[in-house]
Amino acid sequence: MVYVRDGDGDYLDDNAYAEGVPTGKEAGTYKVWYKVLGDENHNDTEPVSVEVTIAAAPADDTSKPDNSTSNPATGAAAEMGALAIAAAAVMITKKKK
Repeated sequence: MVYVRDGDGDYLDDNAYAEGVPTGKEAGTYKVWYKVLGDENHNDTEPVSVEVTIAAAPADDTSKPDNSTSNPATGAAAEMGALAIAAAAVMITKKKK
């Protein structure tokens, strides 16, 4: 599976996609495009997008560590992990004829 985040490249450009799930630290809502690359027996899937939101950390809460880096199961990292799971759940491959 390959991915491209809006702003990092055109989702219609095959060269804009990369294998790693995009990550981010800046709060905001992002559209991430993904598709499955085919092989000699399967075609590529059409690009599909999902919106991912990275919430802003509370400005006054310094008692907790930044979960996006210290604990990959929470925070922004969890958002991107959820993206990978969602992408895998809707994966559709097409057999070549």
